[in-house]
Amino acid sequence: MGVDVAWIADRLGGRLSESSDLQLTGIAPLETATSSDLSSVSNDSDAPYVARCSSAGAVLFPLAKAAPAGVVAIFVADPILACARATAWLPVCSTVRQPESVSAQVDSTADIGPGCVIEPGAIIRPFSRVGALTFIGAGTRLGAYCVIDSNVTISNSQLGNRIRVGAGSRLGTAPLSLVRDGAQWVTFPGFAEVTIADDVVIGANCTIARGVFKATSIGRRVHLDDQVHIGHDTELGDDTVVAGAATIAGSVRIGRGCIIGGRVGIVDGVSVADAVTVTAMSLVSKSIVRANTCHTGAWPAHPSRSWWRSVARLMRADKI
Repeated sequence: MGVDVAWIADRLGGRLSESSDLQLTGIAPLETATSSDLSSVSNDSDAPYVARCSSAGAVLFPLAKAAPAGVVAIFVADPILACARATAWLPVCSTVRQPESVSAQVDSTADIGPGCVIEPGAIIRPFSRVGALTFIGAGTRLGAYCVIDSNVTISNSQLGNRIRVGAGSRLGTAPLSLVRDGAQWVTFPGFAEVTIADDVVIGANCTIARGVFKATSIGRRVHLDDQVHIGHDTELGDDTVVAGAATIAGSVRIGRGCIIGGRVGIVDGVSVADAVTVTAMSLVSKSIVRANTCHTGAWPAHPSRSWWRSVARLMRADKI
């Protein structure tokens, strides 16, 4: 049983492009939306994309745009905000769909600990070990020779081979993605997943948020120490190391071979070039574009030599 598209349009304060008796059953991104899904477009560059992805049941459009032929459009002032509001009536669909009737596929050589929950559609490849009280969500794929410690939650995620995940970690959690609605914040749904390449090591009590618009991506041979947080839509390049308690916000891109020190903070939308070192307790608030450099400091991180010269000048200030 779906929700009538005209009712949705009315509740969102929108206008339908045409009369329709369409019943909507979920919210999905344009590339995976089906004929019963609501999707959204937010900027001019999306318009031709909608024409190629007209399989969506209905699409939220800004008032100033014209909808492509054959697309049931709901015209609203702010499509992203409207999409967030629509989650009150429609469930969010992942970019990878799994029928609820599909059974979990656990290889006979896998070792599953006591008290584990493995939902329908999950896949566990040969010789992987899953510790006690671990949750593997629907549609999650766990590669071969993985070692998952106890009390781990993995959902909305695709894991490669030979991955280690420490106790208490949470992979594929809901992203902190908010849209301002007057004086209030409304949560925007996370459509995408977490993808983790081969030979990654994830420490204890780490959190990796699922993507909002694209997958949160962890490259090959990445090492995350304990209590690291990786925000939504973030990309970590191959062979990068992140030390304990570092916090990396959403939509960050970190290149290959980087070293991120303990308790480093990296703000949203920042890019870090390849082979960059950020020393412990530094704050990265703007992009680092030069590869093979070392950065230190809090307001914001500087090239290390510049930072220490500034500290030296400050230490001498009371002697002047």
